[in-house]
Formats: sequence, C-alpha cells, structure tokens
Amino acid sequence: MSNNERDIVHLKEMLDILNLTINNTPKDKAIFLDNVDIRDATALRIQAIGEHMRSLSEEFREKHPELPWRQAIAMRNIVAHEYGNLDYTIVWEVVTGGDFASFRADVLKILND
Repeated sequence: MSNNERDIVHLKEMLDILNLTINNTPKDKAIFLDNVDIRDATALRIQAIGEHMRSLSEEFREKHPELPWRQAIAMRNIVAHEYGNLDYTIVWEVVTGGDFASFRADVLKILND
C-alpha cells in the first residue's frame, strides 16, 4: 500500500470518528458532564483521531497545513497521559464549539478532491 493510499484510509477513519463524536456528544454541557460513558467515549475518540493524525505521512502533512496537526496530536497526548486530570468542559467545548465541525469539513474536502 502506498503512502497516499494509507493516508486516505486514515482520513476516512478520522472522518468516521469525527462524525461519531459530533453526532453523539450532547449539545447540553450538563448532560455531557454528568454522563461518564459519553465523556469516556468522547475522550477515546479524540485519542483515536490523534493517533490517525500521527500516522499520516509527512508528505501529506506538508501538503495540507490547514489541518490542525499540532492541536489534534497535543489533545491526544493529554487524553492518553493525563486521563485522570482531563477537564471535560474543555473537551465538550472543543467538540461542540465548532472546532470539530471545521475539522470534519476540511477532512471531507480533502477526501472529495
């Protein structure tokens, strides 16, 4: 499998995870914060997105600077290494505040080009 083919697989996986996260995160912050299962699922999906971002080729990253490489990988690192200290209000704001919707739109645009 070529780097380009592998990158497309990662992008499709990221798109699926972004859709799951956006569609399953309550718009009501109190509901999100009170539901440990939703919080955990959201955190694990963020971690998975970061893993896929890290796996994309260097060539692809250079070609697509519009994607939030540094932020997604940093968020993955926080979830993976500081799990017990996560600020779930920030997690909720990232997912519902438009960052994920913009990220999804960028990934979709790349896949459709």
